[in-house]
Amino acid sequence: MTSTVEIVTLRCLADNYAYLLHDATSGRTALIDAADAAPVQAEIARRGWRLTDIFLTHHHDDHVRATAGLRAGARVIGHAADAHRLPPLDQTVAPGDVLDWAGHPVHVIAADGHTVGQIAYHFPAQAALFPADSLMIHGCGRLFEGTPAQMQAAFAAFGALPDDTRIYSGHDYATANLAFAAPFLDPADLAARHVELAACAATGAPVTGTTLASERRLNPYFRVHLPQVKTAAGLPGGNLHALRERHHAVLLLRLHHLLRVHLLRVAVADVLPLGAHGERVERRLLHHLRHRGGNDDGDEQQECDGGDAGHGVGPCSS
Repeated sequence: MTSTVEIVTLRCLADNYAYLLHDATSGRTALIDAADAAPVQAEIARRGWRLTDIFLTHHHDDHVRATAGLRAGARVIGHAADAHRLPPLDQTVAPGDVLDWAGHPVHVIAADGHTVGQIAYHFPAQAALFPADSLMIHGCGRLFEGTPAQMQAAFAAFGALPDDTRIYSGHDYATANLAFAAPFLDPADLAARHVELAACAATGAPVTGTTLASERRLNPYFRVHLPQVKTAAGLPGGNLHALRERHHAVLLLRLHHLLRVHLLRVAVADVLPLGAHGERVERRLLHHLRHRGGNDDGDEQQECDGGDAGHGVGPCSS
């Protein structure tokens, strides 16, 4: 059966993605995370749609900051356990819930790790997963609040979904993540994906929308059980925590070297081990920056690219 739902990818802020889902039969339009009002409003107006629902994944400012400017006439949905730090919710949900959106089921999945209280939304009829900052394309989100065990549990839940599930994550970190992932991947898979990402960069197409089958080949956090990955990471037990800490050391500068909080993290990593003590120092730095105006992800207040929309399906999203 052909789905009546169209998925539109919007680039926002420095490297965020937001997503519009439009059901042609009912006329309902949903937004996954409210990074910035301008590109959302522009795309809705261009297509003649009306925003009816806003699904929030977690409380970080770069995912909720535009909620107030977009919520008129829309239902705002989020995790009940995180409601105290989300914008006001019209409907609360919890992991395990199954919602009805425009006649389509939406499964709520626990996605703790990046934050505690993060959730992901799975639209099985559309073979679409919106994991925000937990499962990233070719990587995973930084552990601000949660534990490695929680992130591993989220990956286990995602890994149980069908291979044709497309992954619509919250940021465009694919190129840097792939650079980190290279030692843990098959060289042929790596080379093919580099070609695809180069095509994305040349055309401005989004890098999200990869399939779960592709992520099993290209995301090291789906591969920690493989002997060759354990060996490459120096992990005799294939422990996600150790692999995540190595990811910190390699990717901090590459992912966010222009952002002040990540510059501080690199400085800390230069003089401290990336263990519990280093993490405690980083948390203190984050606390200091937040009280000086930084947001929860430590990202600067950036302008949206706006108007750069795509469907996330094609050579850039294998």
